[in-house]
Amino acid sequence: MTSPRIILKAIRFKSLPVRLVCILFAVVVTYFSVKVFLWCFASSASINASVKEVGDLLVSISPADPQTHFARAAVYEKTFETDDLQIALREYETAAALAPNNYLLWLSLGSTYGRVGDNARAEAAFRRAKELAPNYSQVNWALGNFLLREGNDDEGYAELRKAVSGDSKYAASAASTALQFSDGDLDLAHSRLAGIPSFEVAFSVLLADQKELNKALEIWNKIEPQAKDDKYLDAYSRLRSLLIDQKRFTDAITLIGPAKETGPDEAAVGKISNPGFEGKIVAENPNIFDWRVFKGTYPQVAVTDAQKHSGNYSLIVVLSGSEFREFRGVSQTVAVRPGAAYQLKINYRSDVNSKVQFFWEVASAKDGKRISISAPLQPSLQWAISTVDFQVPGDIDGVDIRFLRGECIAAACSASGSFWFDDLELIQK
Repeated sequence: MTSPRIILKAIRFKSLPVRLVCILFAVVVTYFSVKVFLWCFASSASINASVKEVGDLLVSISPADPQTHFARAAVYEKTFETDDLQIALREYETAAALAPNNYLLWLSLGSTYGRVGDNARAEAAFRRAKELAPNYSQVNWALGNFLLREGNDDEGYAELRKAVSGDSKYAASAASTALQFSDGDLDLAHSRLAGIPSFEVAFSVLLADQKELNKALEIWNKIEPQAKDDKYLDAYSRLRSLLIDQKRFTDAITLIGPAKETGPDEAAVGKISNPGFEGKIVAENPNIFDWRVFKGTYPQVAVTDAQKHSGNYSLIVVLSGSEFREFRGVSQTVAVRPGAAYQLKINYRSDVNSKVQFFWEVASAKDGKRISISAPLQPSLQWAISTVDFQVPGDIDGVDIRFLRGECIAAACSASGSFWFDDLELIQK
């Protein structure tokens, strides 16, 4: 076999024709290397183009690259100046001509035609994008919105249905669009895209935000729960929060949501949650249907297994004799039936020595006004029962049950010892 060294020796580089060929080859390689570098530079830089001068430079460097024309168009479009918008339009047209099968370029071109009022060309551009990407939600969304603005409701909503069905990120915007184009007719707006779960979720929250809670609940409670869908879970929390804000406690607690474990401690209408304190008690609990401990550090409030009426735990409230600062109590909101009569029963023990009195109170969850209050709790080394009888006002469906200290001033508030509470019960008469 002939070695490479022998072959190289066979080539006479001192020969004029050979040298010319080598020089020509080097020039060609250099030329194309520079062209490729400039094209890559222009295409890459176009992604980050932010000022008009940069856009102009990129197009001059690589005039045959649709990406540079697209970048220049985007820069000029952002100025919102009439002349610049015309330049942007021409650049989008050039980009689409250079890459006629890129649906994104046709979408941008259609949008810009719409901005300058050339609706015929805008529709043609959107429909060209639809031909290229018939099942892309982005295309369906753009074409559908354009058709709605043109008064073509049937085809417009058909495109929006495809968009939302394909990508739930359009659901909230679709809900707003449907309501906007239905002149406030809630039933008509809902019918436009009814049956798409993500739309139903978004539309319910939109109505609730606009204080149309009855219609929001009507729609929401027909939606199949979607326990693994984050948007559904967020919407459920939002809707529940809005119901609580509007003091609609029964609706909030019966709101259909993701499947969850049920048991004797679960909150329900006319039922105390975690009545035996077997679950955790968390300070500043955001769930008003669980036990909440008020802000502060006095007295100490905790779950204990040292004393219990039943089960494994009870709630202990520890008072220190020298402390008489602001008292933090314990509270829970309970959904109840308007106008109904109830009795609250509290099992307790106490070795408290104090001149000040302690009570359990039932107050309106709507405005905080007292409805009824227990007799003062007396020391008892055995488990005793305290009761609060009350009638729910007809205009509310939620009450706050809470442990409070009576009125006192300075040293008169001093108390020492502990209270234990367990197995609270709400009985409808």
